[in-house]
Amino acid sequence: ASYGIYDNGEGDVIDLALAMDVDLDYDGFGTTAGMFTGNLGGITFASLAELQANTSEAHAIEVGLSVFASEVVVPDSAFPSLAPADLRLADGGAPVDAGEPIAGLPHDGAAPDLGAYELGDELPVYGPRR
Repeated sequence: ASYGIYDNGEGDVIDLALAMDVDLDYDGFGTTAGMFTGNLGGITFASLAELQANTSEAHAIEVGLSVFASEVVVPDSAFPSLAPADLRLADGGAPVDAGEPIAGLPHDGAAPDLGAYELGDELPVYGPRR
């Protein structure tokens, strides 16, 4: 979809062709475009297997919108006035326990979950508190 000068592109799961010196791994990728293509560090790929074999993303997983506990609504307008999407993970989804453990950082399962929130944890409170 296009929104004025903004466009969601061809549906690639990632397009970081100039990121040649990055070491990314343990990420979840997905698209609603019906394909799994992209470019990471100048390396193009056309499948999850190619992404894993040819880039630093050896532990990447493919995810869809069903990994979230609540439905993700994609707006018709580029600048809608909607409440933020609830991006907490659904129980049993591929991102659960798919991260790399880091010493000193707690997690609830066999490994950390991908994403901002660990499954089952309370949401953090940001900003001033009374």
